[in-house]
Amino acid sequence: MKHSEVFRRITDLKKASGLEGVKKMRTQNRGFTLLEVMISLVILAVGLLGLAQLTLISRAGLISSQGMTEATTIAQSKLEELRAVTWDEIQAGQDTVTGSTGISFERTWGITTDNNRKMITCLMAWTDKFPRRIQFNYWLTDVMAASGS
Repeated sequence: MKHSEVFRRITDLKKASGLEGVKKMRTQNRGFTLLEVMISLVILAVGLLGLAQLTLISRAGLISSQGMTEATTIAQSKLEELRAVTWDEIQAGQDTVTGSTGISFERTWGITTDNNRKMITCLMAWTDKFPRRIQFNYWLTDVMAASGS
């Protein structure tokens, strides 16, 4: 058999079996190049770093809001305590309270009297990551003096 005849038979067999386009398909679909994979990894890394930064920022916000909530609760407890005493026993003062989160709160309250009303100003100060302060103003009225008794 001549060389051209063998080649023709192989070509005929490829056509008959459907393998004629296999070589063309193999050269067209070679997969991803190393450069494409590396660019994809860089894009993925940038996205993950952004997500990590967002997590840190949200954690700082959570800690700050926990401190603010606890300061509000501690101030409210002092205001309720002052409401429970008699009118003449309401006095200014200061103390330190450690909250359930372990943060130490400096609590200072002052009293301003205006006829039959007293304004209680409660200042809360604490440090989480930064020094923080919040002030609450609360008015009390002497019901006995207001009613004329």
